[in-house]
Amino acid sequence: MAEAPYTNNKAHPVTVGLKTILPGETRLVDSSFIAPVSAKPIKQAQTEIQEDPLLSILSLSVANATPKLKDLSTADLESLIKAEKAGKDRDSMLSELEAAMRSRFADDDGSDTREQNGGTGQQ
Repeated sequence: MAEAPYTNNKAHPVTVGLKTILPGETRLVDSSFIAPVSAKPIKQAQTEIQEDPLLSILSLSVANATPKLKDLSTADLESLIKAEKAGKDRDSMLSELEAAMRSRFADDDGSDTREQNGGTGQQ
């Protein structure tokens, strides 16, 4: 039986194997009862995954996400389209993402109606 130190950082006593460890106390316990040090708690791992600011846009409603799309690159929009199709697959969100992509191409090739009509945006 290999033993390893275990420190109780909780506010209440913890039992590891057959040993009760009081708050703030460190005792040697059977290492088979202790999770590996490199393992991250599930909530922490999920939080790290959800912290991607680009993908956080997809957690918003379509109305709240739409204004944020104008500041994104074409590559970011493509990533969001793929993620939306793999996730919630909302038609309204996909429509907004695709409209933002189309506006990029219109701006790039000069076919934007604002330029064709003297910058007024009228037809």
